[in-house]
Amino acid sequence: MTNVPIIKQVPPHIIGGKILFAGSDGKFYGKSGKQLKHAYVPGRPAYKGRPVYPHMNSGYGDKECHFLMACAFLHIPDRSKGEVVDHINGDLLNYSLDNIRIIHKSINNRDGGFLRKLRNKGLNPTYYATPFLLRFFDRMVEFKSSHTPYQYQHLSRTDLLKLLVEPEYIVGTPL
Repeated sequence: MTNVPIIKQVPPHIIGGKILFAGSDGKFYGKSGKQLKHAYVPGRPAYKGRPVYPHMNSGYGDKECHFLMACAFLHIPDRSKGEVVDHINGDLLNYSLDNIRIIHKSINNRDGGFLRKLRNKGLNPTYYATPFLLRFFDRMVEFKSSHTPYQYQHLSRTDLLKLLVEPEYIVGTPL
């Protein structure tokens, strides 16, 4: 059985009155139904300290793909309230609906630190399903509040893996 993506129109006022459709799988379509490609230059240096995200070309307002997906499926983020669009697994090229959420920028920064902690221990967050990562973020908040800074800073790879996947999977040393 295949998952058929949900298609929704991006609010036209966001993209200068143009017609653009977003698929829950992260693809974009023009008014004729033709799939459109995003603009992205891998390895391009950050601009003013911000990473360079995939975006739709200037014909569609030169808006970032993850922002357009959020506008179509969730709501238009209110930047005055600190709302940002987060890539849950940290992969900027994955802006499918199951990998984005709108949260406060402080939560985005906090969870980004937790992802960095995984990467620093050789665990790639893109290998794990969204529900595992969201639960991991909650567990890390709880761990950080109930343990000393030293214990938090010295979490081992095994400790992080247990926080990430248990109880569904048992973390141990293979025989």
